[in-house]
Amino acid sequence: TTEECADKHTFLLLVGYCGVNVAYNTLGLYLVKVASALMNALSYAILLPCTTLLFFTPLAGFAEEPLTRYAGFTFLGLILVLVGFVQYQRVGRAVGVELEDLPLEVVRQVTPEGLPAAGKRWTQQVVHERIIGA
Repeated sequence: TTEECADKHTFLLLVGYCGVNVAYNTLGLYLVKVASALMNALSYAILLPCTTLLFFTPLAGFAEEPLTRYAGFTFLGLILVLVGFVQYQRVGRAVGVELEDLPLEVVRQVTPEGLPAAGKRWTQQVVHERIIGA
């Protein structure tokens, strides 16, 4: 009910959350401006596992998550995200390879039909190009 929410200062928690969220995103944009988008992506990639694990420690205070059998799903999701991040980094390194440095059979597999392989650099489409075909 409304009285229960007022007793727990829910409105102040909501305003505080919104303020922290705006500051977090503003600092992310500032990081892109000062450093680069790569630095921003790396910092967010490091931040995810750190904050996830932080919520299972006493440092989180009243927000500490208990270690139950369902916490395993959180750790499984974290491992899945980290494996995906490592795989993305591993595959992303191969994008800038010159076609002349690859064996001919590999060039035939990765070169789209109608595109001359000699002297052209093959680049992988980014996510939004694959989704909307831009």
